[in-house]
Amino acid sequence: MSAPRLNVAEWLARRAALAEIQRRADDAANADRGRKCGARTRAGSPCRCKPEPGKARCKLHGGKSTGPKSAEGRARISAAQIARRRT
Repeated sequence: MSAPRLNVAEWLARRAALAEIQRRADDAANADRGRKCGARTRAGSPCRCKPEPGKARCKLHGGKSTGPKSAEGRARISAAQIARRRT
């Protein structure tokens, strides 16, 4: 038993719908692949690194924090962590 034959208009409509589904799947799969850091190097070319998740810059251009360096900054962070643990 063979499948029922489609007329040309039905076949084209089905083909267009499947193409749209495939295009959306490809867009979703490639959404993060093309993202770049956006910073400029000293030579003037764009940075080619991937940005950190949820950030706009790579780890070299401000995507990752190295934490507080001064004694006052470390004390401020320590106090904030203690306050957060108490709630």
